[in-house]
Amino acid sequence: MPNPQIPCPRCAILVNPPPTTGLTSFPCPGCGSPLEAWLFPALFHSVPAGAQPEQATDGEATCYNHVTRKAVVLCESCGRFLCSLCDLETNQRHYCPSCFEARQSAGKLSQLPTQLLRYDRIALGLSVLSVFLCCWPSILTAPAVVFVAIRYWNAPGSESTGARVSMIASVVFSLLQLGWWALMLFSLLIAPTLREI
Repeated sequence: MPNPQIPCPRCAILVNPPPTTGLTSFPCPGCGSPLEAWLFPALFHSVPAGAQPEQATDGEATCYNHVTRKAVVLCESCGRFLCSLCDLETNQRHYCPSCFEARQSAGKLSQLPTQLLRYDRIALGLSVLSVFLCCWPSILTAPAVVFVAIRYWNAPGSESTGARVSMIASVVFSLLQLGWWALMLFSLLIAPTLREI
């Protein structure tokens, strides 16, 4: 299969993305602008020439639209048998083309996201925010950063190496802040009582 190419939105030349999946950052070789793309594994897989859905044998259910092809799933709206060619899957639900179109025009299908919430940037922002506000908010922001990092570690947009490094750095910085608070509380509350003993 030839290398997959995607157009640069700035200079419109075709760019060969790096062979990694997930959220990937790379520069455009034409204009040098930084590009960020969400690459799916299907981009790098070739489809064999002439690949078609399985032919149905005697006694097997056939597709509603293609009577010679084997049915693999039912439409969840109308119940028609569908071959792999007619099956339209969204949010782990299967629809035939006509039901899919009807549901889409009625607004009953959830839209694909056009933006990703970058939890790594939220965590980094929270961990750095307290430094600019004289460290007092860190008693609240540091635990929040640890929670965000654990809860959204595998969220879409967090799989890239840069996002993981940013998330780890914000957690380490927040743990240092929590350690500072523990040391302050120890020196203010526990250390004076130990000196009296």
